Amino acid sequence: MNTNPTKETTTMKTTTQLTIEDIKAGYDNPEYLGWGYLGEREMAAVTSDISIATIDAADRLALTLANEIGMTGEQFFTWLNSRPGRHYGDAALHGNTERQIRDWNMVMVITD
Repeated sequence: MNTNPTKETTTMKTTTQLTIEDIKAGYDNPEYLGWGYLGEREMAAVTSDISIATIDAADRLALTLANEIGMTGEQFFTWLNSRPGRHYGDAALHGNTERQIRDWNMVMVITD
């Protein structure tokens, strides 16, 4: 039995919560084709006037929404690399509010 509750909580959190590392790992996934939120995010970082702060905020919101609905890492990558992910990127990186994005239900569980 684990007598260190801090360690147990930390372990549980890292195994159940998606993080920025899950987004970054998407670029190394052999199934990444340059599409979805990952592609929009990459293009925004390299070729546009979108600030790093805006990209970071979009990342945090994507992670928050995905964690709220319990996406797995695999489901999250599928979404990051999908057309719905691209639509989210367009909305989140180009001035739409969190409320609008939530109302549009832009993050969803993708299955098979």
